[in-house]
Amino acid sequence: MTNLNEVEIVACKEAPKGEQQEITSIVTAATSPGQLIATVPGDQDQWAECTIEAVNTSSTTDYCIRLQWGQGDVASSTIIQLLSRYQGAQTVVDGRLLTGGMKVYASCLNATAAGAGAVSVLNVYVRPFLLHKK
Repeated sequence: MTNLNEVEIVACKEAPKGEQQEITSIVTAATSPGQLIATVPGDQDQWAECTIEAVNTSSTTDYCIRLQWGQGDVASSTIIQLLSRYQGAQTVVDGRLLTGGMKVYASCLNATAAGAGAVSVLNVYVRPFLLHKK
């Protein structure tokens, strides 16, 4: 049984120093994962709290970020959120509990989420995971 009161802080291996990651993926097919931004630490018997912030760095255009997660290259859940220009960083995922080994992908869509966005206009920050020990 997992004890949610015992927590270990684990950095995101895709950005181990806590740096923002530039999204270069503009995949539009709903079934295709975008750019890998995080691999959840631990094993499938552990839970990790995942918090992701995103920012639109364009000064002229609004874009949507699509986050997908699942085991391996198969996305089983999707979140799409509008990121307005000049708005600053927004929390897109706040403390979602994911099992160890899950992968999180990101891609950029246009403002209506109906087509491709642009390369290098969105940045994401994956906060260090709070890994709940067994």
